[in-house]
Amino acid sequence: MRAGEHKPQGKLNRLAGETSPYLLQHAGNPVDWYPWGPEALRRARDEDRPILLSIGYSACHWCHVMEAESFSNPEIAEVMNRHFVCIKVDREERPDLDHLYQQAAEILGGGGGWPLTVFLTPDGAPFYAGTYFPPVERHGLPAFPDLLEALARLYREERDRVEEVARQVVTVLRLAHERPAGGAGAARVREAARMHRAALPVEEALRWLDRHADREMGGFGRAPKFPNAPLLRLFLAQARFGEGKEAEHRARHALFTLDRILAGGIHDHLGGGFHRYAVDRRWLVPHFEKMLYDNALIPWVLLEAYQLTGEARYRAGAEAALEYLMREMRHPEGPFYTSQDADTEGVEGGTFLWTPAEVEAALGPDDAPLALAYYGVTPEGHLEGRSVLHQALDPEAAARRFGLSREALAERLEAIRRRLLEAREARPQPARDTKILPGWNGLAIATFARAGAVLGRVRYVAAAREAFQFIASRLVDGEGRLVRTWRASGRPVTGQLDDYAYLAWGALELYQATFEPSFLQALAALSGALLDRFWDREVGDFALTAPGDGEELPLGLRPRQAADQAVPAPAAVAAWVLLATAALLGRDEYREPAGRLVERYAKAMLANPWAHASLLLLAQQVDAGWTEVTLAVPGGAAGEVLAPWMQAAFGPYAPDRLVAGWPLRALWGEQAVSVPASWRHPLPQALPLLAGREPGGAVEAYVCRHFTCSPPLREPQELRRRLEEAVRFPSSG
Repeated sequence: MRAGEHKPQGKLNRLAGETSPYLLQHAGNPVDWYPWGPEALRRARDEDRPILLSIGYSACHWCHVMEAESFSNPEIAEVMNRHFVCIKVDREERPDLDHLYQQAAEILGGGGGWPLTVFLTPDGAPFYAGTYFPPVERHGLPAFPDLLEALARLYREERDRVEEVARQVVTVLRLAHERPAGGAGAARVREAARMHRAALPVEEALRWLDRHADREMGGFGRAPKFPNAPLLRLFLAQARFGEGKEAEHRARHALFTLDRILAGGIHDHLGGGFHRYAVDRRWLVPHFEKMLYDNALIPWVLLEAYQLTGEARYRAGAEAALEYLMREMRHPEGPFYTSQDADTEGVEGGTFLWTPAEVEAALGPDDAPLALAYYGVTPEGHLEGRSVLHQALDPEAAARRFGLSREALAERLEAIRRRLLEAREARPQPARDTKILPGWNGLAIATFARAGAVLGRVRYVAAAREAFQFIASRLVDGEGRLVRTWRASGRPVTGQLDDYAYLAWGALELYQATFEPSFLQALAALSGALLDRFWDREVGDFALTAPGDGEELPLGLRPRQAADQAVPAPAAVAAWVLLATAALLGRDEYREPAGRLVERYAKAMLANPWAHASLLLLAQQVDAGWTEVTLAVPGGAAGEVLAPWMQAAFGPYAPDRLVAGWPLRALWGEQAVSVPASWRHPLPQALPLLAGREPGGAVEAYVCRHFTCSPPLREPQELRRRLEEAVRFPSSG
């Protein structure tokens, strides 16, 4: 029994015509909300009114709280309507606006996060910012209506002061967006590059991260704990890119962190997948929303951990998350929805929490004691007398306590999990944000395609194909440009850098899993758009929006984002994809962004490694180069012949691996994928990785590094051995 989409109640405002579930949540507010656009901005200028800009997203718990406490309150709404032009933005539809005003909030000292509440002059310049504000003064926060009155009075009576603050903020924003990062950091990278040791600044950043690693509980820093996929990938990658004991310790810290996440309450032990973050240091009590990007990125890291160690728990965690996406977050035509709410019927985590009595009612007296002990369900609970399921006992301790073999324990726990999940599914369920974002789908497509290749799962590759086909068919306009969002109908929002970069990553992984030319065509088209539409050659950086797509952007700024946030930095992913495309297609000009981004942001990477893990990974990839694998596959090769070769090519851990070959239809099936006509540009007659390696009578493989290639490898185990020998510390343990 799933809760319905958020339906507005009462008289509707201007948001009723929108398709964003987040905006529709506010369509019944007494606030005279506008969506972002010319009408709202024109009214602010014509009436010389300040703008109250509120940014959030549909799965955000504190966004719901502020909506219920303040935006639904007629008295507070009256104050908002009287003094301000009120604009509501879905940050998932407009990441450019969100990024710009999150930066402004940091400059103003209001911090960042959601809901973001920013007060602007009529031309869009910010002069005050914060996040959640309560309706009455509490927790050191001012009452929202008092704040509204004070800021309105300030705007009327001290206009010069307001405009001076706004001018200073805009000056800092312009410097942050337009001035190339440089100084000593960039000089150090240039010197390192001359010495062919570009990884030296990375090592300095890694040492900083070592000091902030939580060796006791996993992850980095204290509470709250986020499963930062780029940081985990960076530490895990030291098994390949690093040297010595420090590299081994870093990779093992990534594995330890994954173990803590899998055991914690941030992991959904019944339904699979991962909640957004943990509010405590132990990964125990989550913030319960589930985001598509987390449930694409964390399984990717788990798959890498499985490749490195062979440990089944990492594979199981990845598969459970992917199954969750296919079961609960998939549109009937293939793409994936955006998020699942943190709240159920107004209670945060209501669907996911348990009391001992609820467990006993679902399982009966025979299995309940084991479930209560294993999942840590107690009368005291963790949230208002209810418990978050987590792994409170390790399997060996549980087997000893209940007198079971490991095999018998695993069978009992799986039966318990199924019965508890069945009972949980009879409860009211969190609402979903059912809009389709091509970028976030690109992350899911990449992981499903990689999982299919690593695990030999046809249905995962099929899921990636179907999602990609939907995006290519429904979210590409007549000129070949991506549309940002799809939800049955409504005005289109132009695609942004992350849409192109993440979807290109998905196309790259689908090509590597299948070797289908259509995915290589899509990769070439998306890569070309990244370079032509978003790359600014003058400053050596990507913008989030293409020229002409940002006519509604304030202040004449095209925001840039090279730092990781909830998702990997779009600029870093774009440069990494272009680096791969350069090798696959032989396009040398596609190599430029990676090196220039590393140079531009060298100082930032060293000053704040925490936020730049994706760029640090890019720097190591630039330094290491690709390990290029070619599979020469005869057209008549059967699936049972191809499977061991794919296992050899994708089974070992090799983050620098790039694979090319001839289509593997006997392995994955004949599912045709059609790309838009505007994407069907001619490919090189001979791809560099395939040139001179046409298939003969049997499958052969080649491995190349630094312009040196192996002889033809005629047994899968030879290929596996060559990839495994590059890992610099033992993978067991």
